[in-house]
Amino acid sequence: MSESNGKSVAETELWRGSYSSKSLAGAMILSLLLFATVSITTLVYTTTWGHAILVIGLAAMPELYCLAVVNYRRLTLKYILTNKRIVCESGLLTFASSRVALLVVDDVGYKQNDLDRVFGIGTITVVSRDKSDPTLLLRGVDNVGAVVQMIEDAAAAERTAHGTVVNTLG
Repeated sequence: MSESNGKSVAETELWRGSYSSKSLAGAMILSLLLFATVSITTLVYTTTWGHAILVIGLAAMPELYCLAVVNYRRLTLKYILTNKRIVCESGLLTFASSRVALLVVDDVGYKQNDLDRVFGIGTITVVSRDKSDPTLLLRGVDNVGAVVQMIEDAAAAERTAHGTVVNTLG
């Protein structure tokens, strides 16, 4: 709890998210097209089933790789926004937790490629005066525009609660 104008304010969770499976949708679509093309071509032009099964099995590898990456990232990346801080937790066997107080957040933005825009996902960049993590990246965030707005609103509310003025002129 923190003190603000003599009042005690509890830390409350505003948003919780993880890596979105939609983040690798483009790669998954391309690998599925590759798999379908190779499979059909192999079945049409190959005379032995052993060879066809081998080629089709190899063609499935990119899709299996994409599925493994998505599931690994969904398991290992967690994001939490509270009224006091942003937390990024990562790891499966080893664990890391990056915490940035909203009071020291200077800028929040996001990046999207064409497919990210179609699926509404992106990478959020949080720039702060934090000593250990001055730039925090939240990758594969679903509904990225709304989450960025939540972070900006929470940071502004935290600065207002502490009477902090931010110089945005540089």
